[in-house]
Amino acid sequence: MKLIELSVEPLTEEAFMPFGEIVATKNIPPVFTGLHMESWPFKFSIDKTVELMFNRFYYHDIEFSMMERHFFVTQAFLPLNGMPMVMVVGPPTEATDPLAIPGPEDLRAFYVDGNQGIMLWRGTWHALHRFPVRPPYVDIALITEAETQHELEDELSRGAAPKRTQAIDLEKLKGVRFRVVDPGKLMA
Repeated sequence: MKLIELSVEPLTEEAFMPFGEIVATKNIPPVFTGLHMESWPFKFSIDKTVELMFNRFYYHDIEFSMMERHFFVTQAFLPLNGMPMVMVVGPPTEATDPLAIPGPEDLRAFYVDGNQGIMLWRGTWHALHRFPVRPPYVDIALITEAETQHELEDELSRGAAPKRTQAIDLEKLKGVRFRVVDPGKLMA
């Protein structure tokens, strides 16, 4: 088994564009301005039913090998309480080809400061977990597709392969695990 280090990097619109959008104030005029408010849209898309979930991810070493992607929904991850996290992503690959998986060199680790969220394009690969930067945990509001979530809960509990999601273990497939490192001290 080979351990590959991923350096955490700042979350910028340009760097994150291949994977999704940053959910925060945009550098464009708002599409709607009302009494004491402004609004900007995001390209969230879903095939069936929206589901809003509350997730709590507990702090642990940022090491992993599991990745997944979802075919029928963009997903939005919105950290709560200003708690920062690291999100590991890989670019979308051909949805009809289960062997089209990201190479180790394609993965990126982004520091999400807790005051903004992220939305992943359909098919964007991401680590199975979100990684809090410090103990004890990060709380995240997740906007996803109910059918995808329920299938994952049902199929994975029975050991069956889901159809709306593809999950892979890069340690089993390619003999690699990943550890996120912070040479730029973003997580300090």
